[in-house]
Amino acid sequence: MDMGWLRSLHLLGAVVWVGGMFFAQFALRPSVAGLDPPQRLALLAAVMRRFVAWAGLAIVVIVASGAALLHAFGGLAGAGARLHAMIGLGIVMIAVYAYIALVALRRLHAAVERSDWRGGGRAMSTVRVLILVNLVLGLAAVALGGFVR
Repeated sequence: MDMGWLRSLHLLGAVVWVGGMFFAQFALRPSVAGLDPPQRLALLAAVMRRFVAWAGLAIVVIVASGAALLHAFGGLAGAGARLHAMIGLGIVMIAVYAYIALVALRRLHAAVERSDWRGGGRAMSTVRVLILVNLVLGLAAVALGGFVR
């Protein structure tokens, strides 16, 4: 059975999620650093709301295609250490994503709505650090995925 389309979906999901985190960390964040807090935090909150939605869709695609690929190749019993490591990284990344989406971004949006720029700055700082953590984990998972056959 040709699994190329499943691998392609899996890779595309990873590109959207990891690429989005790279963009947020190294292109968006430095570009808005000179804005005043009301403009910067409102913009970042709006961008992150959209990114989290797309990343959530990418996660669904990654998990579904990964589960189908794993099943097609005999399940966890036949998986090597690299694949187990990639799955473990993915689980941690999803937990970090959930915290960002369900806790940190809610704090950011609430602070922006209240014009609490200090609280919004703290919330955005948490989001930034967690995105950096997930970016490092995601790059490691992608590198491991390049070795899995």
